[in-house]
Amino acid sequence: MNYREYLKRLLTAVFLIILLISLWYLRYILMLGFTAAMVAVALSVPAGWLQQKGLGRGSANIIAVVGFFGVTILLGFA
Repeated sequence: MNYREYLKRLLTAVFLIILLISLWYLRYILMLGFTAAMVAVALSVPAGWLQQKGLGRGSANIIAVVGFFGVTILLGFA
């Protein structure tokens, strides 16, 4: 193995270690973003259904959010 190949492997390993450490420190932010995306997708389905039934976009979103939190609270007490 020559010097250039050794240096390339060393820099790749250092870069991967730095990347993994950065992702470890950002894990809570990444989990929060992932959870927010999942909630947004979960709320878009009932809101879209309510819009098809004739409700306005704002009203459908409010009903979907209130229903989501209502079910979450009820499941929390069960």
